[in-house]
Amino acid sequence: MAFTPTHFYLINLLLGLMYSVFSVLFGNIFGGHDVDVGHEIDLGAGHSIDLGADAGTISFSPLSPTIISMFLASFGGAGIICLEIFHTNFITSLGVAILCGLGFGSITYYFFAWMFEKVQGGINVQIGDLIGKEAEIITAIPENGFGEIAYIAGGSRMTSPARTIDGSPISSRSIVKIAKVVGSSFIVEKVSPSSNIQSEIKSSDIKDNEKREH
Repeated sequence: MAFTPTHFYLINLLLGLMYSVFSVLFGNIFGGHDVDVGHEIDLGAGHSIDLGADAGTISFSPLSPTIISMFLASFGGAGIICLEIFHTNFITSLGVAILCGLGFGSITYYFFAWMFEKVQGGINVQIGDLIGKEAEIITAIPENGFGEIAYIAGGSRMTSPARTIDGSPISSRSIVKIAKVVGSSFIVEKVSPSSNIQSEIKSSDIKDNEKREH
């Protein structure tokens, strides 16, 4: 059986579909999504989120597997339609196929870029809300060293490494205020004990335990 233009487009269509499936199953291998974040917050039960000093950056590459697979699938599908349904010549079908591939690839790219931008904006809001928030020292901070704090964000108890703003030591169970985030560390300063910060953290612990039990 002779190789025809229809076979050429069919191969591209199948490659696009298969590439899409493989990119979903093995996304970490193929890559393509650039997520640059610098700070990890432990959510408990093996879950965490990553944050940076300015909430990091999240971007979507135009050469990601999703975009490439969309281009190939659209290119192949449009070519087949031109040849088999509208009976155009190969040159015309090739032009239409390229335009369709670029068009659908661009739409997919801008959709995911918009979605990632929304996610980035949501993270920025969360980081901003943490500044000035009270937290409890759960691992003592040594002089010019790092300890660990616990605080409430989004109704859940979170923990993060932290150091003091002036390098002074702070004992565990002390109450501090989050002053800023630098790199992968929370910078805190000691404040007068709050009447409810410890009870909020303990209450959140109870709620988290009840969710995990259910």
